[in-house]
Amino acid sequence: IHSITKELRKDSRSLRNRLQSIIFDSKFIINTVKVLYSGRPLIPNERCGLWYVSPEEMYDSCYFKSTDGHTGQWNFSTRRLNSHLLPIIQENNGIIIVDSTRRGKSMPDSLSKTVPIWCAVINYIMFGERKTTINNNGNENWLYIPPEIISKSEYSQINILIPKFAEKCLKLRVFTKEELINILNNKPLRPFWCHPKQLPFEPFDCKIEKFHPIICCTASLMCQDGIKIFKDFTYVQGAADDHELWSPSPLFNSKIFWQNIDFFQNSSILTNEQLIQKIEELIKINNSQQQNSLIIKDLIHLIPTNIYYGEICGEIINKKLLENYDLSIIFTNSFKTDFLNNYQYQAMIMELENENFDKLPNIIYIPFSNNKKNYKEFRNIVPILVNIFEKKLHQITNSKFLILSETTQDLSIGLILCILCRNYNLQWELQNFPTTITKDIIRQHLNSITKIKRVNPSRAILNSCNSFLF
Repeated sequence: IHSITKELRKDSRSLRNRLQSIIFDSKFIINTVKVLYSGRPLIPNERCGLWYVSPEEMYDSCYFKSTDGHTGQWNFSTRRLNSHLLPIIQENNGIIIVDSTRRGKSMPDSLSKTVPIWCAVINYIMFGERKTTINNNGNENWLYIPPEIISKSEYSQINILIPKFAEKCLKLRVFTKEELINILNNKPLRPFWCHPKQLPFEPFDCKIEKFHPIICCTASLMCQDGIKIFKDFTYVQGAADDHELWSPSPLFNSKIFWQNIDFFQNSSILTNEQLIQKIEELIKINNSQQQNSLIIKDLIHLIPTNIYYGEICGEIINKKLLENYDLSIIFTNSFKTDFLNNYQYQAMIMELENENFDKLPNIIYIPFSNNKKNYKEFRNIVPILVNIFEKKLHQITNSKFLILSETTQDLSIGLILCILCRNYNLQWELQNFPTTITKDIIRQHLNSITKIKRVNPSRAILNSCNSFLF
């Protein structure tokens, strides 16, 4: 009986049921939440939230980790500052953050605690201590939480930490009081919560309210045992959570899902095997389209430096594309660079390590992708790449640099952090003498990058930076 029950539970959470559940939940976001709070942008919380909001409906994304809200582990992360949200909040008088959670909860810790802590710290920096409490729910130290979920005891424990988190943030010079007041127009952030069984139905009047509403929206429906029988499928609560555990391929992601949403909306009659076969076909089509698409996506200039970075999303078949740069460093294991195909990577590394070259190379191709294996190898090659960069920097006046990777989150950001810490001050002005490097310096450079575009390098990459810089 135990084996049969286990098999039934596994089948209820099949790929087919998960995808139909995601589609069901996404309709709640678009047809109810977006309509109720019209004018406010949808901001899915990575990674789970991306499955519930189509790229066309998504204004931007954010990254609030549930672990920063776990009981006894409450934290204000200086790695995940989400500072890019502040001007969006001001321009739209609030935002809607979308996330989901599996069985046992009506909302994830990311929305019930991590986001409220973030709001409280921002407010505390702007306005200082606040003693008032309302209906025992409290807003002491600007901390608002959903009282039906979080106990008074846990509220008190988190509340005590808000001044310490604010002090940590100010010490790192992440924000100043004046900057925040200017960006947010002297208005505090106020979190509200909604999920399919609970909506604050009163729309907020942008002209009247003296706060910026942060709508924390849980897409999934809470149900017993995390499943509920519907007519055409079995509903799975928080179906998109931990997609790497249920996805049939590491290449199947929310982008491919939404690009082919018409197919998936009509796929409830397919078996799991048929669905997996079709997904494999869609992945092949997507790879083919990428190879014929633009070469560089979202090129970012880190002003006032001459460093540019972006995402490589196609084969580089023409060397002339890189001729505007004195040094191009390309991290990719998915796309070819035809003019470097005969230039063996290991041979090139040996030459770079021994400095056995007549002149510094203009293009360095590193066949790395964003995975744990390559993260370890990244630590070994960082000193070589930084050495090449610094030689170019001092040999060529106003030299321009391009750093490309398959995503602009890990490898490229890790290398850029090492370069900035060694060669630039916190205003990104070139230094002609060695600077003292601390972890706080690394965080401040990372925050400056985040203000331009949201990035979140992995712990493994940051550890590689620390290993090289200290």
